[in-house]
Amino acid sequence: MQLGRVTETVQVSGGAPLLDTETSASGLVLSGETLGAIPVS
Repeated sequence: MQLGRVTETVQVSGGAPLLDTETSASGLVLSGETLGAIPVS
């Protein structure tokens, strides 16, 4: 019985979070259509 080769690949990618935990600011961009649909009182 011959043993085969075992390979393992781990890929890690990172980016800036959408929420700044220091200021609670969100990095989300809203379109004009979305802003127009928000009800105001």
